[in-house]
Amino acid sequence: MNTFPVGKPQTIFDWAALRDEFRGKLEILDLDTLSILYGLSQTVGFQDDDFVREAKEYLSKFADPVRTRFDFAYHLASGFWEEYSGWGYLVYTEKPANDRPYRVFKREYNGPEFYSVDLLPDEPGYAGDFVEGFHEQVMDWLLEGLSVYPDEQEVIDYAFYLASRISMWDTFLKEPDRALMEAAAKKEISFKTSAGGRRIASQVIDAFEKERKKKDDEQKSD
Repeated sequence: MNTFPVGKPQTIFDWAALRDEFRGKLEILDLDTLSILYGLSQTVGFQDDDFVREAKEYLSKFADPVRTRFDFAYHLASGFWEEYSGWGYLVYTEKPANDRPYRVFKREYNGPEFYSVDLLPDEPGYAGDFVEGFHEQVMDWLLEGLSVYPDEQEVIDYAFYLASRISMWDTFLKEPDRALMEAAAKKEISFKTSAGGRRIASQVIDAFEKERKKKDDEQKSD
């Protein structure tokens, strides 16, 4: 039996423990957390068809299941992906002693070097690829929401955020999925249609201008 420690899950084993803890109590979870447990259950290393079935049934019982599933799919392609991206490797502070390939990275500029190696299928914690049909299911939920609510601003904003992630390779969605989302919404998904996207861009520009002004003031005072 898994046991879930107090605090935010830190490892894939913590998430597996949380999944066991909340079987039959999904209503306690927010969609973001549920999406991570659902996504975990859709990996070959931690596949759990029973949990997937329970989650789908739970989502279908909402007053507006189409919009709920759309929001859920958004969390899968964003928040879950961020967790999943950290599950597939081990990190060392020194170069691995064996001959396994490794990558070198830094967590801070000018900080110490770390070394990561990909987990092998027979090693504990291996999640692996997604099970067959996972990507298609997520897209079905996204396209359904966009086709029903193409004029709801939050829906278009979410689609824009996902399109931005696609451009940065920061999701399991692919470039052709952007075209499918635009076809479902019957409109371009861009700054032109996303008020949320324009707002974020404006905030970034403002922050950049403040930083530039701060540096200019510091140089003048020297």
